[in-house]
Amino acid sequence: MNKQIQKGFTLIELMIVVAIIGILASIAIPAYQDYITKAKWAGIVLELSPVRTSISNCLQDNASMGDRCATIGAGGPANIDLADYGLAAIPQPSNTGETTPLTIAGTVNAGPATAGIVAVTVTANANISQTPSSPDTLIMTSGFDASGTRLIWTNTGSVPNKFIR
Repeated sequence: MNKQIQKGFTLIELMIVVAIIGILASIAIPAYQDYITKAKWAGIVLELSPVRTSISNCLQDNASMGDRCATIGAGGPANIDLADYGLAAIPQPSNTGETTPLTIAGTVNAGPATAGIVAVTVTANANISQTPSSPDTLIMTSGFDASGTRLIWTNTGSVPNKFIR
């Protein structure tokens, strides 16, 4: 009897390999896109660190008056300026093709609910946002924790927290 030697793969074996590759790709591609988006937002958050530090120092020195700690250059209420806290100008994210200019806005301290509120805002252009039709906005808002003694920064914008943690 002659033995027949297999000289290749059968069609079913090739279809199984293609199916496995398809399953792996369907998992890997969305994870990769999330990774890229997270890396871009992480870079923006890192570039905002000097802004947050200056605002935090200003709030500590000025009885948590957010409106006083939101101006650079011209001097805000009570002639307080973030330039006095090491922030000479509003820094703009280095990927200017992907984000709008950074803005800072403060809230007048009207009691514990509004103490220390300063918002730092950056909006993504279509090429960084997961949904280009409605670009995400990162709003890092300062405020105090439940004890009222520790300043914390939270994301109150439309960027999902999974991209900035």
